[in-house]
Amino acid sequence: QNTDTQRDLLLAQGCELVFTDVASGGTRERPGLNDALNALRPGDTLLFTRLDRIARSLTNLLEIASSVQDRGADFRALNDHFDISASQGRLMMQMLGSFAEFERAIIKERTRAGMAAAKGRGAKIGNPAFHSRDPVQLALMRAQRADTILQRSRDALRPHLRLIRQLR
Repeated sequence: QNTDTQRDLLLAQGCELVFTDVASGGTRERPGLNDALNALRPGDTLLFTRLDRIARSLTNLLEIASSVQDRGADFRALNDHFDISASQGRLMMQMLGSFAEFERAIIKERTRAGMAAAKGRGAKIGNPAFHSRDPVQLALMRAQRADTILQRSRDALRPHLRLIRQLR
């Protein structure tokens, strides 16, 4: 997925640092999220576009919210207007988190069913460019992967840039 729209929304809100993960929200391996949490200081706000962009399971959402609050920071979604420091806001967050988890489960079920049906019809499952072994397509895939690694490296450095500027 392209994260440009989300990045633009966050920058328009005045975010100083924007962290990105190009991965499924269902995975716990999210270096951008980890960097964002590590960069939080008391009084900061972890701002994201929608609740389902930060976590796709209720337990993970609650862990992230707790981690943010433990750091003395605020936790807020642009499209979901509620205060998680209040009991009603926390309830709303949990309900929306449950819906996001449900949505993820439904998507997985549909994807598995579609793949099984396609496989039953004799279709090859996976990336057609990879299966074709076309050298041009394989080179493009390698370049995209390298670009992603470079972007992750840049995103990992961003939290430290403020400190580097101050030390200069």
